[in-house]
Amino acid sequence: MVSAVIPQSVRTIQTTDADDDPITFRFQDLPEDVLVHVLGFLGSHTLSGVAQATRRLNTLATPILYHYVALPRSQNIITNHIATVQILTSLSENPSLAPFVQHLELSPSLSLLRSVAPIDEEHRQQGLISRNKRALPENLLDIMKSCTNLRSLVLKELVQIIINPGNHWTPVLLQPTIRLKMLTMFLKPTSETTPMWNQFLAQMLDNQALLEYLDYTGFCPEPRNPAQQITFSEARAETWTPSLRTLKGSRISAFTPLLSYERYIERLSVRGVSLADVTTNLVPYLRNARGLREFSCYQASSGTNFDLRALFTAIPDLQTLRIRISLQISLTDLFEKYLPNALRLAPSLREIDLKDTLRRRLATQPDSQIIFNQFASPEEEIPSGQAALLDLYSPACPTLEAVVFLDGRRWTRRDGSWILQQK
Repeated sequence: MVSAVIPQSVRTIQTTDADDDPITFRFQDLPEDVLVHVLGFLGSHTLSGVAQATRRLNTLATPILYHYVALPRSQNIITNHIATVQILTSLSENPSLAPFVQHLELSPSLSLLRSVAPIDEEHRQQGLISRNKRALPENLLDIMKSCTNLRSLVLKELVQIIINPGNHWTPVLLQPTIRLKMLTMFLKPTSETTPMWNQFLAQMLDNQALLEYLDYTGFCPEPRNPAQQITFSEARAETWTPSLRTLKGSRISAFTPLLSYERYIERLSVRGVSLADVTTNLVPYLRNARGLREFSCYQASSGTNFDLRALFTAIPDLQTLRIRISLQISLTDLFEKYLPNALRLAPSLREIDLKDTLRRRLATQPDSQIIFNQFASPEEEIPSGQAALLDLYSPACPTLEAVVFLDGRRWTRRDGSWILQQK
């Protein structure tokens, strides 16, 4: 139980009127819209204390307190277990709280809590869990079903799960009463349950028609045919996520089903997939992404392949390109050959961000002066190699307004001149 309340100096405020007579009013007597606005800036710990101060503040603070529920992700599984039980028990014992939940961030421990249940008694005996602590509510799925206003669901860490509709929280995504706008789901199935996982994803996409933001692992190769991704009818895929605007994933198969026909998507981000794979396997589908303005590629080695021409050709309206990958390529070729040639095919590009690409190898590159500082004077530090490159890019891509080099330096163009932004 949180015992903190609003400090006396905040709860009671004294001022004077025109005759210098003291006037006293309380924080909780402010107009309701003002209180709700102020409470929206408080952290959960403080807000919990505020909710216990008065009945009126409790009425106003409780919906805000449960608007965003993030189950703990501490490295200590017992700490996770205790806090998770407390939060879920509150929702279980007070059903009126569940409709307040609009954003729910699950911990990997939630997916695996059933496996630690047998150790509860041992930990109670050791004093790690007090004897009055309850076990995880059995109606976990029912608790999540009751969050009928849930709009955002997040499971951030990658865990391997066994899809079991009878004993898992994932079926909540198949409930017709749960209509998400944002879903982040970093999960992968065990090999023996891959077909069930693919069917689950398809059913989830059937149900979650209001999704505007989707970040997920993607469909997986099935054990009996590992070289081939599972496919669904084009008619079925065409009905998926008509409102989707941001799509992120860590497999090519996270994108191909949703880009197998024309749809309007503004932002697309690929993780763990090489630029060569993107060029070969994904670019043909990108032509169906009407309205695509931002493309990102992270966390994968691309060897010596840095040909962006196919990418720019497939996305003529692209405005922002972000790349964080490892390349076995010289900096001279990268900046003086590949980029200028590609930029000529990017008629709408406004920003290109290459921060941290090749970063581990910068110090050993013989041509690293391209991104390292050269001193023009003792007072001012100017990376003149970067300035020279920008003069090369300007005629190749007249729309380009911002460039972030490997070392994180950001340049912007104003009135035809490039300016180095202060860090």
